[in-house]
Amino acid sequence: MCVDIVIIGAGPAGASAALTFARQGRYSVLVIDKTAIPRDKPCGGAMPGAVESLLSLDLSEIVANRTTRLQLYHNYKQSIMYHTEGNQAPLLVHRRLFDAFLLRQAQNRFDGLMLKTGAEVRIIEEENNGINVVLKDGSRIQSRYVIGADGALGRTAESVGLMGDRRFAQSLEAEVIMKADAYRQFHNTMVMNYFCIPKGYGWIFPKDNAILSCGIGTWGSPINIRHYLDDFLLRSLPKEAIEAISVKGHPIPVYRGRRPIATKRVLLTGDAAALVDPISGEGIRYALHSGKIAAESISAVLEGDCSPNSIAQSYQERIESEIGMVLKRRLSFVSLAFHHQPDLFYQTYAKQLY
Repeated sequence: MCVDIVIIGAGPAGASAALTFARQGRYSVLVIDKTAIPRDKPCGGAMPGAVESLLSLDLSEIVANRTTRLQLYHNYKQSIMYHTEGNQAPLLVHRRLFDAFLLRQAQNRFDGLMLKTGAEVRIIEEENNGINVVLKDGSRIQSRYVIGADGALGRTAESVGLMGDRRFAQSLEAEVIMKADAYRQFHNTMVMNYFCIPKGYGWIFPKDNAILSCGIGTWGSPINIRHYLDDFLLRSLPKEAIEAISVKGHPIPVYRGRRPIATKRVLLTGDAAALVDPISGEGIRYALHSGKIAAESISAVLEGDCSPNSIAQSYQERIESEIGMVLKRRLSFVSLAFHHQPDLFYQTYAKQLY
């Protein structure tokens, strides 16, 4: 099989890239994912309302909630309430619906976009004239370019010798189904509880159908994170109002400054490139943005507006100027307070993260 572009991973980064190519409608694009779509992903599902402008899409069809209040705690104390409005109001989504919606939007716009699920990548062979994507079943896909959108543990980065020094934070997410009457007190308020776990935080994000996305994350040394999650749920939610809980864990790739995220024919996006807020762990907006940039960078080469030999540099520069500068400021200044001066962080920076 031969195509112009292979996108590995059908999450926000891969779907955003696919949507960008679909709007151009000129290239054969194959999106591959190792699982069927839709599928659940451990993720809080929070993003700023401004992503609708970034995607040029109305997301109301799949938005599970638009909250207008943000309540902050410092280790269960010092409660502060903030109000949000307009495109500053966070959007909350279920990832299984959000990812599938973006792919559907792309497929509806362009017949040349193909989707192959149940396809796990074994290795990527980069050559001067193209790329061979070798799947675990032995089949091979030839393409001109590859976008690596396969997350923190995907094979793309490793196959082409990138991001070998990634570091991960620990995180557990609990999807909690509440009794309807008890859910009402949470339905319009996002909760962030900083330092209820060492060098970390807990969250409560209200979604539809009386569902709360709750979780705990830490950037500290390995600890019994399940203990902290159980304690967080016990202290934050009325136990008698909980009808069901399901818990999933996932690693969060911590942004650590500029790293090579591209070769001559492979561009990494989203979690695969560790484009994740180094404090909040939020990565959806950066996945969507980097997927769009990757698609535009490849299109510039295919259209003759950019030299094939400079795609890695031009992509890296756009990522740094449009995403990296924001993350670098968080890493250089905010993270120092987060790790070493919790009181200063809470009073000065906490509100800025959402």
